[in-house]
Amino acid sequence: MNSTIQDICMSCDESPLSTTGNVTGILTFTLGLIVSCGAFFSIIRNADSEIKSLQDTVNEMEGHIFQMATHIGRLELRHNQVSTEMHGLLIDVLKRFQKAQKKASCYLRRFENTDSLWTRIKWWYMEKETAAHMASLESYNQRVTAIQLTFLLRTADDNNRQILKNVIPIKEEVETGRLKLIDKAAARKRMGRCPSHSLYYRTKYLRTPRSKSETSTP
Repeated sequence: MNSTIQDICMSCDESPLSTTGNVTGILTFTLGLIVSCGAFFSIIRNADSEIKSLQDTVNEMEGHIFQMATHIGRLELRHNQVSTEMHGLLIDVLKRFQKAQKKASCYLRRFENTDSLWTRIKWWYMEKETAAHMASLESYNQRVTAIQLTFLLRTADDNNRQILKNVIPIKEEVETGRLKLIDKAAARKRMGRCPSHSLYYRTKYLRTPRSKSETSTP
């Protein structure tokens, strides 16, 4: 009997440090609960603007997909090596992009009635799922942009090679003397018809056989 009374007295006789710890724990829990409730009500209150922003983003991507489809249709008419290699890749990624866009658009339709409290609560509850849909859509958008840049770089490289392919034979003909370059400005000056302020020189290619007189002329 005495031991029981002593145990009760010991439990009642708590130290000030233990009491302070208990009070601090209660205050921390209360503060966390208040912050969580504030964040919850803030998300619910701003749900309509966030939903509208995401819907606008999805609609803009739909227009971007339409422009890309038009570009691919023009690309198919070029029939060069670069367009042939990139056409299939663009078609595949664009179809996936379009599918993700339609899926995200259908998903956001369930949140159209933003005046309903239940819709706002559902928006808060499905926030992670919504973020996953938008992340997938943005991923396809970045892939399409990367393919566009790759196509531009490869097209520029292909054009440079084609230019060099055309210029090298002309350079060889000039070096061997089979191609003569005539300064048109100097020719006009000799004929007395060259403007005094003209500093613009133009050249003209003349493919003529070299004669003995041209060879001896300095």
